[in-house]
Amino acid sequence: MPGDSTAAASTVGSGDDDSSTPAPPLAARSSPPDEEEKESSGDTSLGVLAEAARRLSSD
Repeated sequence: MPGDSTAAASTVGSGDDDSSTPAPPLAARSSPPDEEEKESSGDTSLGVLAEAARRLSSD
């Protein structure tokens, strides 16, 4: 049982880590400017950011 749990965790962690590595820096960098633009642009900035995040996540 412990072996199975480790294998599953390793697989999920590895895949998540690979996909999560490029996402955090992009989201963190787009977070500060997005907040300011969000108030001015409204849903436009949020929509664009959401689509970009979804594309990155899907990729």
